[in-house]
Amino acid sequence: MPTYPGLGRYLHWCPEDGTRINTYGIGIDSGSMGANSEMLLVREVAMMVVMDLLTDKPDFHVKIFDDEIVKKWKAEALAIPDKQLYQQIANPLGRLPPLPKGILDGDCLDYCIHELRAKAEFFKKTGLVPTMDACASACKSDTVVNDSLKEELKAAFVKLKEEQGENPDWHPRSHDQVQDLVHPSLYSLVYGKTRVFTDEVVGVEDAIDKWAGKGEVIPEPTLEIEKLVEKALPA
Repeated sequence: MPTYPGLGRYLHWCPEDGTRINTYGIGIDSGSMGANSEMLLVREVAMMVVMDLLTDKPDFHVKIFDDEIVKKWKAEALAIPDKQLYQQIANPLGRLPPLPKGILDGDCLDYCIHELRAKAEFFKKTGLVPTMDACASACKSDTVVNDSLKEELKAAFVKLKEEQGENPDWHPRSHDQVQDLVHPSLYSLVYGKTRVFTDEVVGVEDAIDKWAGKGEVIPEPTLEIEKLVEKALPA
Protein backbone atom coordinates (compact mmCIF):
# COMPACT_ATOMS: atom_id res chain seq x y z
CA MET A 1 0.00 0.00 0.00
CA PRO A 2 1.44 3.43 -0.94
CA THR A 3 2.81 5.69 1.76
CA TYR A 4 0.07 8.00 3.00
CA PRO A 5 -0.05 10.16 6.16
CA GLY A 6 -1.45 8.10 9.02
CA LEU A 7 -2.42 5.15 6.85
CA GLY A 8 -1.48 1.83 8.44
CA ARG A 9 -0.60 3.46 11.77
CA TYR A 10 -2.28 2.20 14.89
CA LEU A 11 -4.24 4.73 16.93
CA HIS A 12 -1.54 5.44 19.52
CA TRP A 13 1.41 5.61 17.14
CA CYS A 14 4.37 7.84 17.99
CA PRO A 15 7.58 8.45 15.99
CA GLU A 16 10.38 5.92 16.55
CA ASP A 17 13.23 8.36 15.97
CA GLY A 18 13.29 9.58 19.58
CA THR A 19 11.70 12.94 18.82
CA ARG A 20 8.28 12.02 20.33
CA ILE A 21 6.21 14.87 19.02
CA ASN A 22 3.06 16.00 20.82
CA THR A 23 0.10 13.87 19.81
CA TYR A 24 -3.59 14.68 19.75
CA GLY A 25 -5.66 12.90 22.40
CA ILE A 26 -8.17 10.36 21.11
CA GLY A 27 -11.56 10.53 22.74
CA ILE A 28 -12.12 6.77 22.76
CA ASP A 29 -8.79 6.12 24.44
CA SER A 30 -9.27 5.47 28.15
CA GLY A 31 -5.71 6.64 28.74
CA SER A 32 -6.35 10.09 27.27
CA MET A 33 -8.06 11.84 30.15
CA GLY A 34 -6.85 15.31 29.31
CA ALA A 35 -4.59 17.43 27.16
CA ASN A 36 -1.36 19.38 27.43
CA SER A 37 -1.80 23.15 27.48
CA GLU A 38 -0.70 26.22 29.32
CA MET A 39 -2.23 26.60 32.76
CA LEU A 40 -5.63 28.26 32.63
CA LEU A 41 -7.11 29.68 35.80
CA VAL A 42 -10.73 28.93 36.67
CA ARG A 43 -11.58 32.62 36.38
CA GLU A 44 -10.01 32.86 32.92
CA VAL A 45 -12.00 29.90 31.62
CA ALA A 46 -15.18 31.29 33.19
CA MET A 47 -14.62 34.53 31.29
CA MET A 48 -14.31 32.58 28.05
CA VAL A 49 -17.54 30.74 28.87
CA VAL A 50 -19.34 34.05 29.38
CA MET A 51 -17.94 35.53 26.16
CA ASP A 52 -19.04 32.43 24.28
CA LEU A 53 -22.57 32.88 25.62
CA LEU A 54 -22.67 36.58 24.79
CA THR A 55 -21.46 36.08 21.22
CA ASP A 56 -24.41 33.73 20.67
CA LYS A 57 -26.80 36.65 21.15
CA PRO A 58 -28.35 38.04 17.94
CA ASP A 59 -26.42 41.02 16.55
CA PHE A 60 -23.91 40.86 19.38
CA HIS A 61 -21.42 42.71 17.17
CA VAL A 62 -23.73 45.74 17.16
CA LYS A 63 -25.23 45.55 20.65
CA ILE A 64 -21.83 45.18 22.33
CA PHE A 65 -21.27 48.91 21.66
CA ASP A 66 -24.53 49.91 23.36
CA ASP A 67 -23.68 50.75 26.98
CA GLU A 68 -27.22 50.12 28.25
CA ILE A 69 -27.34 46.65 26.71
CA VAL A 70 -23.84 45.93 27.97
CA LYS A 71 -24.92 46.87 31.48
CA LYS A 72 -27.73 44.31 31.27
CA TRP A 73 -25.43 41.62 29.88
CA LYS A 74 -22.93 42.16 32.67
CA ALA A 75 -25.69 41.75 35.25
CA GLU A 76 -26.81 38.51 33.56
CA ALA A 77 -23.26 37.16 33.61
CA LEU A 78 -22.71 38.02 37.26
CA ALA A 79 -25.97 36.25 38.11
CA ILE A 80 -24.66 32.91 36.82
CA PRO A 81 -24.12 30.69 39.90
CA ASP A 82 -20.50 29.82 40.66
CA LYS A 83 -21.44 26.13 40.75
CA GLN A 84 -22.85 26.27 37.23
CA LEU A 85 -19.67 27.86 35.88
CA TYR A 86 -17.42 25.48 37.80
CA GLN A 87 -19.24 22.42 36.46
CA GLN A 88 -18.52 23.58 32.90
CA ILE A 89 -14.85 24.05 33.67
CA ALA A 90 -13.77 21.21 35.95
CA ASN A 91 -13.57 17.53 35.07
CA PRO A 92 -16.40 15.84 37.00
CA LEU A 93 -14.56 12.51 36.92
CA GLY A 94 -11.49 13.81 38.72
CA ARG A 95 -10.80 15.03 42.23
CA LEU A 96 -11.88 18.64 42.30
CA PRO A 97 -10.57 21.44 44.50
CA PRO A 98 -13.22 23.11 46.66
CA LEU A 99 -15.76 25.20 44.77
CA PRO A 100 -14.38 28.75 44.59
CA LYS A 101 -16.64 31.63 45.56
CA GLY A 102 -17.05 34.75 43.49
CA ILE A 103 -15.45 33.40 40.32
CA LEU A 104 -16.43 36.50 38.35
CA ASP A 105 -16.61 40.13 39.37
CA GLY A 106 -17.16 43.50 37.73
CA ASP A 107 -13.53 43.87 36.66
CA CYS A 108 -13.69 40.50 34.88
CA LEU A 109 -16.77 41.57 32.96
CA ASP A 110 -15.18 44.91 32.01
CA TYR A 111 -12.29 42.98 30.48
CA CYS A 112 -14.73 40.64 28.69
CA ILE A 113 -16.59 43.58 27.14
CA HIS A 114 -13.31 45.13 25.98
CA GLU A 115 -12.30 41.86 24.32
CA LEU A 116 -15.75 41.30 22.83
CA ARG A 117 -15.64 44.70 21.16
CA ALA A 118 -12.39 43.68 19.49
CA LYS A 119 -13.97 40.37 18.46
CA ALA A 120 -16.95 42.30 17.07
CA GLU A 121 -14.67 44.27 14.73
CA PHE A 122 -13.03 41.04 13.63
CA PHE A 123 -16.47 39.51 13.04
CA LYS A 124 -17.52 42.43 10.83
CA LYS A 125 -14.53 41.77 8.56
CA THR A 126 -14.56 37.97 8.51
CA GLY A 127 -17.90 36.65 9.76
CA LEU A 128 -15.95 34.59 12.30
CA VAL A 129 -16.02 34.72 16.09
CA PRO A 130 -12.91 33.38 17.85
CA THR A 131 -14.11 31.61 20.98
CA MET A 132 -12.47 29.61 23.77
CA ASP A 133 -9.48 31.75 22.87
CA ALA A 134 -6.46 30.76 24.99
CA CYS A 135 -3.28 28.87 24.05
CA ALA A 136 -5.34 27.57 21.13
CA SER A 137 -8.49 28.94 19.59
CA ALA A 138 -11.66 27.78 17.87
CA CYS A 139 -13.94 29.87 15.69
CA LYS A 140 -17.68 29.79 15.21
CA SER A 141 -19.76 31.34 12.46
CA ASP A 142 -23.38 31.61 11.36
CA THR A 143 -22.42 32.53 7.80
CA VAL A 144 -19.86 29.94 6.65
CA VAL A 145 -22.66 27.55 5.68
CA ASN A 146 -24.83 29.24 3.05
CA ASP A 147 -28.64 29.21 3.14
CA SER A 148 -29.09 26.68 0.34
CA LEU A 149 -26.86 24.14 2.08
CA LYS A 150 -28.68 24.77 5.37
CA GLU A 151 -31.98 23.92 3.69
CA GLU A 152 -30.50 20.75 2.21
CA LEU A 153 -29.22 19.70 5.63
CA LYS A 154 -32.59 20.43 7.26
CA ALA A 155 -34.34 18.29 4.65
CA ALA A 156 -31.88 15.46 5.25
CA PHE A 157 -32.42 15.71 9.01
CA VAL A 158 -36.19 15.44 8.53
CA LYS A 159 -35.74 12.26 6.50
CA LEU A 160 -33.42 10.73 9.10
CA LYS A 161 -35.87 11.55 11.91
CA GLU A 162 -38.75 10.01 9.96
CA GLU A 163 -36.76 6.80 9.48
CA GLN A 164 -36.50 6.39 13.26
CA GLY A 165 -40.25 6.88 13.53
CA GLU A 166 -41.73 6.17 16.95
CA ASN A 167 -38.44 4.76 18.27
CA PRO A 168 -36.02 7.70 18.26
CA ASP A 169 -32.42 6.94 19.16
CA TRP A 170 -31.96 9.30 22.10
CA HIS A 171 -28.39 9.96 23.13
CA PRO A 172 -27.59 8.39 26.53
CA ARG A 173 -28.13 10.67 29.54
CA SER A 174 -29.56 13.48 27.38
CA HIS A 175 -33.04 13.25 28.98
CA ASP A 176 -34.56 12.69 25.53
CA GLN A 177 -33.24 16.04 24.32
CA VAL A 178 -30.49 14.90 21.91
CA GLN A 179 -31.34 12.50 19.13
CA ASP A 180 -28.60 10.49 17.40
CA LEU A 181 -29.64 10.69 13.76
CA VAL A 182 -26.54 8.92 12.45
CA HIS A 183 -24.81 6.89 15.12
CA PRO A 184 -20.98 6.83 14.83
CA SER A 185 -20.93 3.04 15.14
CA LEU A 186 -22.81 2.74 11.84
CA TYR A 187 -19.83 3.95 9.82
CA SER A 188 -16.84 3.06 11.93
CA LEU A 189 -13.40 2.31 10.53
CA VAL A 190 -12.68 -1.43 10.72
CA TYR A 191 -9.15 -2.69 10.11
CA GLY A 192 -9.08 -5.43 7.49
CA LYS A 193 -12.46 -4.40 6.09
CA THR A 194 -12.75 -0.66 5.51
CA ARG A 195 -11.48 0.57 2.16
CA VAL A 196 -9.50 3.75 1.65
CA PHE A 197 -8.38 5.85 -1.29
CA THR A 198 -4.77 6.94 -1.40
CA ASP A 199 -5.45 9.65 -3.99
CA GLU A 200 -5.44 13.21 -2.73
CA VAL A 201 -8.67 14.10 -4.52
CA VAL A 202 -11.78 12.02 -5.12
CA GLY A 203 -14.89 12.97 -6.99
CA VAL A 204 -18.04 14.36 -5.42
CA GLU A 205 -20.65 14.31 -8.17
CA ASP A 206 -19.58 10.82 -9.27
CA ALA A 207 -18.80 9.52 -5.78
CA ILE A 208 -21.38 6.73 -5.70
CA ASP A 209 -20.84 5.36 -9.21
CA LYS A 210 -17.07 5.69 -9.36
CA TRP A 211 -15.86 5.36 -5.78
CA ALA A 212 -18.39 3.39 -3.70
CA GLY A 213 -17.08 -0.05 -2.73
CA LYS A 214 -13.67 0.60 -4.25
CA GLY A 215 -10.27 1.40 -2.81
CA GLU A 216 -7.71 -0.64 -0.88
CA VAL A 217 -8.50 -2.43 2.36
CA ILE A 218 -6.82 -0.94 5.43
CA PRO A 219 -4.68 -3.74 6.92
CA GLU A 220 -4.62 -4.61 10.58
CA PRO A 221 -1.83 -2.42 12.03
CA THR A 222 1.01 -4.00 13.95
CA LEU A 223 1.45 -2.68 17.47
CA GLU A 224 4.90 -1.32 18.25
CA ILE A 225 5.34 -3.84 21.08
CA GLU A 226 4.76 -6.67 18.62
CA LYS A 227 7.46 -5.27 16.34
CA LEU A 228 9.90 -5.17 19.26
CA VAL A 229 9.10 -8.77 20.14
CA GLU A 230 9.69 -9.84 16.55
CA LYS A 231 13.09 -8.13 16.55
CA ALA A 232 14.08 -9.80 19.80
CA LEU A 233 13.15 -13.31 18.71
CA PRO A 234 15.76 -15.38 16.84
CA ALA A 235 15.23 -15.74 13.11
